[in-house]
Amino acid sequence: MRTGEIRYFHDQLPQDAHRRIYEALEDAIAKRATNMRLKVAGDELSIEQLQEITMHVYNDHPEFFDLFIPKMFYSIAWHTVYIHLAYRHSNKVAKIHMEELQTAVDRFITDCFPEGWRQLSEIRREKMIFDRLTSQVVYDFDSLSKSDLPDVDAWSAYGALVQKKAICHGISCAFKLLCDQVDIPCIVILGDASGRHAWNLVRIQCRFSHVDCTWLLRSSIDMTIPYARYRYFNVPDWVIKRTRTVEVPYLPKCTSLRFNPFHMQGLCASTCEELCKVLMSQLLYGQKRLAAMLVHYPVANEELNTLIQDISVTNSISIRWYLDDTRTFFGAICV
Repeated sequence: MRTGEIRYFHDQLPQDAHRRIYEALEDAIAKRATNMRLKVAGDELSIEQLQEITMHVYNDHPEFFDLFIPKMFYSIAWHTVYIHLAYRHSNKVAKIHMEELQTAVDRFITDCFPEGWRQLSEIRREKMIFDRLTSQVVYDFDSLSKSDLPDVDAWSAYGALVQKKAICHGISCAFKLLCDQVDIPCIVILGDASGRHAWNLVRIQCRFSHVDCTWLLRSSIDMTIPYARYRYFNVPDWVIKRTRTVEVPYLPKCTSLRFNPFHMQGLCASTCEELCKVLMSQLLYGQKRLAAMLVHYPVANEELNTLIQDISVTNSISIRWYLDDTRTFFGAICV
């Protein structure tokens, strides 16, 4: 399994000592060692820093899905770091699971790219993986209350790709694992969205943007709303920050909408006049389901009601409209 080529968090760690611990952990987990001991010079590290480094290793390496982070133990004495590593399964079971994951990844890539992926653009590769993953995986609500049990795989790429059900962290790890296979730089990031949450950053043509597969699972959204499943696909910081806070340091800035489907289809509006043109253009092409992204546009319900009423009267149609809770994504259906 070709993973770990994009060790983003390793490269962003602020000190050589932190990177040495990361590399020692990386080597120990790859060998399924149960203990790691490393002498480090310089300032004394805290347990919180060690936990953060461990999480970075895990998020840079989705193939380390068997690591049981809640059961790991850390200690520091005389500039020596000791970490006891815990795993969810025995070596025998872990080997079977690894083979199952490898088979699932290979099958996914083959089915997603039957004619190969190297001739495709980065955005095309990313979107094909996104579409297939969000269509196959369902959210595992039952596992939310079982985060401390060793048999819960929903928190890992194994759950998402083999069992086809996972929670946000497992789905995000699966997306990174698949992107790694087709040379798309991808990062798993952690934060809060009315509760702990995980999603991804991807780099397409040197531009980073956010992708939240969990919030766009086909089984979890209203597919009648136009472009509903692309609301959080390749979006910049200002979109994501309306519903989430980020707790992971060292993240690159995401400022571009270039590879977001709304932008690529000319469905962005930053004024009421632009929104009217976007909607009218879709109606002229005979579309009955309308969509738009409101870019830095603090639209009020009264303004939208007036606009929709005017468009309805002009075109002799009835329109049922929708505005998401971030007041960024607008959808409408002509009835």
